[in-house]
Amino acid sequence: MDTLIKALTTATDMTLDNDLFAYDIPLGKAGAWVADRQTDNLHNGVDYLDFSIYYRDKSKTSAMKNINYIKNTIDATRLNDSECITVYGKSVRIDMPYSWDYLEKDSEGYYCFANQHRLYL
Repeated sequence: MDTLIKALTTATDMTLDNDLFAYDIPLGKAGAWVADRQTDNLHNGVDYLDFSIYYRDKSKTSAMKNINYIKNTIDATRLNDSECITVYGKSVRIDMPYSWDYLEKDSEGYYCFANQHRLYL
């Protein structure tokens, strides 16, 4: 989890405990939070970890804008080697293999979306 959080704060303008959270998001906050899916994998000699990512915002327009920002920023690091993410002295790559899904409005009236991240180590 620490490596993913560090990669996201390095690659994006998100700040830990402000608009990026680990495991859950405090009441009354908009932003993204990530949760470990506990699926360590070894495939063709490449280690990767899967994470769930959620995003919530009071406005659907704002949520879509911020979700697009996250996706475009992560895509740029994947497609452009000069933009690779260095975390703890090691190059890592984040993929978002799926589209964002709208879940529903939560009990506080926030629009909630979900996706997955795959962190290649």
